[in-house]
Amino acid sequence: MKILFLAIATWYGSAHHGKPMANGKLYDMTDMTVATYLYPLGTELEVRYGEQSVYVLVTDRCDTKTEIDMSRASFEKLMDLKIGRATVEVIFDYDRQSNDWKEKYPICPEDSLYASIELPHESSPCETPAHPVSAELITP
Repeated sequence: MKILFLAIATWYGSAHHGKPMANGKLYDMTDMTVATYLYPLGTELEVRYGEQSVYVLVTDRCDTKTEIDMSRASFEKLMDLKIGRATVEVIFDYDRQSNDWKEKYPICPEDSLYASIELPHESSPCETPAHPVSAELITP
């Protein structure tokens, strides 16, 4: 199962480099990571901009005004840093998640669009995330 949605992406760099993230590790602006409130920590996402694509790991949280705050390196793989902010496609692919992740966030068959996963409300199983942009289920 894949879910695609549009999000506003920004990046964060040297001001945060070496500081603790929500996952307890230190931020490294050269890693392929993102901060977001949309998905649980440890989620792997694909982010696309035009013809470019990068796989990133959710390692940190950001405020609710920022949908996807990418590491400097991951943002730079997609576009020039001077752009600073852009609409990107974010793809969540359930099959790419680790087994530990799948055990923690099982599929909830009663949820129609997401078929779906507890995202991002870790305390409420099977709750569909309230997201300001539309999402669509991608079928193979």
